[in-house]
Amino acid sequence: MKVSSIEHLKINPIVSNDNCSIEDKINRTVILYVFMLLGISVLFYRLVFLQAVRGGYFRLLSDENRIKTKVVAAYRGIIKDRNDKVLVRNVPSFSVKVRKDSSSLQSDLAYLSKYVNVSDAVSVDDFLVFYGVDRDTAIKMQPNMPSSLVMETEPMRQYLYPYQFAHVLGYVSSIPEDVLSGKEQEGYMPYDKIGVTGVEKLFEAALKGRDGSSLYESNVQGQMLREISSISPVNGGDVKLTIDGDLQIKSYEVLEKAIKKSGATGAALVAQDPNSGEVLALVSYPSFDPNIFAKGNSSDYDLLLNNPQKPLFDRVLMGQYPPGSVFKIVAASALLEGGVVSEDTKIEAPGSISIGSFVYKDWEASGHGELNIVRALAESADTFFYKAVGGYADFKGSLGPERLSLWARKFGFGEISGINLDYEEPGLIPDPVWKAEVKNEPWYLGDSYITAIGQGDVLATPLQVNQAMSVIANGGYVIKPILRLGENRTNVPKDKIISDKTATLVKEGLREACLPHGTAYPFFDFEDKHPGIFVGCKTGTSEFGEKNLYGEYKTHAWFSVFAPFDKPQIVLTVFLEGGGGGAEDAAPPAREILDWYFGGRQ
Repeated sequence: MKVSSIEHLKINPIVSNDNCSIEDKINRTVILYVFMLLGISVLFYRLVFLQAVRGGYFRLLSDENRIKTKVVAAYRGIIKDRNDKVLVRNVPSFSVKVRKDSSSLQSDLAYLSKYVNVSDAVSVDDFLVFYGVDRDTAIKMQPNMPSSLVMETEPMRQYLYPYQFAHVLGYVSSIPEDVLSGKEQEGYMPYDKIGVTGVEKLFEAALKGRDGSSLYESNVQGQMLREISSISPVNGGDVKLTIDGDLQIKSYEVLEKAIKKSGATGAALVAQDPNSGEVLALVSYPSFDPNIFAKGNSSDYDLLLNNPQKPLFDRVLMGQYPPGSVFKIVAASALLEGGVVSEDTKIEAPGSISIGSFVYKDWEASGHGELNIVRALAESADTFFYKAVGGYADFKGSLGPERLSLWARKFGFGEISGINLDYEEPGLIPDPVWKAEVKNEPWYLGDSYITAIGQGDVLATPLQVNQAMSVIANGGYVIKPILRLGENRTNVPKDKIISDKTATLVKEGLREACLPHGTAYPFFDFEDKHPGIFVGCKTGTSEFGEKNLYGEYKTHAWFSVFAPFDKPQIVLTVFLEGGGGGAEDAAPPAREILDWYFGGRQ
């Protein structure tokens, strides 16, 4: 029998091959639900743990990533001269920060390299920081600056008359690590600037101030979103110096011309009020721009350090040179105070004297004839001082080297002055004990001769020479030099080191040195040009180095002067390193400065 097509299309019921019972199915379902419940429980426990137990910790981590503290730098105190002329101030400077862990670090540094030296980066926490970006550079950087970079503003030191004041003001720079370790208790941080030399270092405590801080919320790039709280900075105190800014500027200008004219390798100038010890000018040439240190430019510093002209070398305080005949003011005072000579004593001063085969010449080959102490100073007679200090056949008395060295030290030679600026050198006053210990040689009569006129082993700084002239100008007092106006002067010595009579006689010799028949011919007409203003002065020409082919030494030029004669207001010393003669080369710049000083300062 045939089966119809419809019947062929009928679907037979599916017969399941699953032989599991109902009970097995229930068990499997229960197990599944148990596992699901356990999973949910674990997740719930973890959620509760993170939120309730560890929530504070993770909120702290979040805040630490989001909440930042920024230092708000205090402005360093302003430095002014005695007449309130601003010498050093603060100007806006910019710093740029880039995160160390930024994915764009390399491209950020490549961008920055167009504007700054990438090796100058300072590592601070999570950032590399480029300090001291000037305003013009910051303006150029900003238009296309990647958003991953952060620019901030901070104060930077600006020296308004950089070359004229570099050595006296000094400079600030980033605080060295070895200095920081001893300064942390005083509130210094690695990013701080600190006075390194000069006035900036001397009055660091007064100038520094105290930084403030700002607590702010930032984004992932470290950019500020909002300020949360802040502590205001306390700016440093201003410092008013004894320096006469216009005199300092004029002195630098005159020294620069004198260097070019004389061919000297360097120069120094000191001016003081002899009655108070206040320093009116302190100039060393050549000089440098201290602004490069404020900007942190290490390559410029290396150039200065290796410059053969030594612009960083402060010749006023560090330069130790034979003082030559300006030292005769000490010898003359010692001779009078020691009773070796009086105002009436006369000594023959020939063109030379001989000791055995040794000849000791006077600068004046024809000699000076018979002189007293006043004319010996006026004419700077070498042979007079040879005989009076060391003794000679026709002059039996003598001061001797021991007493000369003692008086030299009373005047301040052979020791630092107490001005408290860095690196001041003491100079050298030789005596028989020193020579035996250092040179292992006996003291000869010739040593006394050349020491008496500031030659041989005698070394002095320009500041010491000016200090010695101040003793004569003020009537016999040694007064420590000071740089801050209004400084407490209770520690000034009150005991005179020379008598009124000695001071009067030495001063008279110095006045005659500036008159016809004296040695300082550029000053012969000073009283004519400035009626009523008389001066006292002393020239000096000191030999150094090796003799040339003509048997001559190179010479330093010295000139020291005070005015007005009766009531001195200023003592001025000019020194030209390898600059020729005292009268010919050092006196003219001193004359130009005093013409300006007493001629209306025009």
